[in-house]
Amino acid sequence: GVAGTAGAYRLVTEAEHHLLRHPPSLESDPEALTDAEKANLNLAHGSQCPVDAMEPSPSGHHDTMGNAWEWTEDHFNPLPGFEVHSVYDDFSTPCFDGRHHMIMGGSFASTGDEASVYARFHFRPHFLQHSSFRLVANPTGRVPATLLATSEADALEVARAAEEQALRQAEARGWASPAKSLREEADNAKRNFSSSAASVNLAGTSFQDGQGSTYETQELLDMYLGLHYGQAFQGDQGVPALIPHEGAPAHALGFPQRCAQLLTRLAQKEGSADKAKLGRALDVGCAVGGASFELAKHFDEVVGFDYSRSFVDAAKSMRDLPV
Repeated sequence: GVAGTAGAYRLVTEAEHHLLRHPPSLESDPEALTDAEKANLNLAHGSQCPVDAMEPSPSGHHDTMGNAWEWTEDHFNPLPGFEVHSVYDDFSTPCFDGRHHMIMGGSFASTGDEASVYARFHFRPHFLQHSSFRLVANPTGRVPATLLATSEADALEVARAAEEQALRQAEARGWASPAKSLREEADNAKRNFSSSAASVNLAGTSFQDGQGSTYETQELLDMYLGLHYGQAFQGDQGVPALIPHEGAPAHALGFPQRCAQLLTRLAQKEGSADKAKLGRALDVGCAVGGASFELAKHFDEVVGFDYSRSFVDAAKSMRDLPV
């Protein structure tokens, strides 16, 4: 079971998940499993349940469908015959990049086609999507998984190739590709934001545009700054409003801060009678610090960490600004 040995523990693969689940025949399998006694799907129970609360699969394994999505070793990959569709051409192909792993089986909140035994979805490993994992080992050490990339450089090439293939398919059908239009809009938004916020200097921020992690780019930093601090840019600081139209839902801005405020209220309710002493808070996936700074108003100490170095550098730069 030790890493680096032939029998090291690992996640199941997509193929192994099918074997563990042992699906019924096509004729007897509904689009979604709706029997609340057999699988925790379709919000039947409203939350996750103990692993062994439902009956096991024919192979004797619990939770092969429902309760929580199950991570696999496989990178998200196209099945034979895959083609993009004009209605939604940028859902799958951007994630054929060697960075997104498959999740299988659905969760308690999965409904419709997401509750089907045929659902295969994808996220990056550091995202939490009501997910779980199952460890297996095989003595040969061989992993029967589909891997599109084994390094970050490989992943970049895989992502570019998948994107170009999708664009070629769209253009061959005469579609005005939404994916291409969205990329152009993103580039324009990036230029507009950068020019309007030129006076803001986030010293020490690290960027590797066009190489390395997707999260180490100016574009992604700009997007996350807009998410975390958008309420500060509604036209009152010489910067164009983030949501510039009349009747804009400005109340929806500041989501990280509102989450931190909710957590603070819960901590005050469940904690000691002394509301001024809330101890320490841990912000997992803090990004550019919107929630961390809000928590710091009430907690004695707040520790935040994130996958992206540029996000953390930006947050540290703001933390070190004179008050």
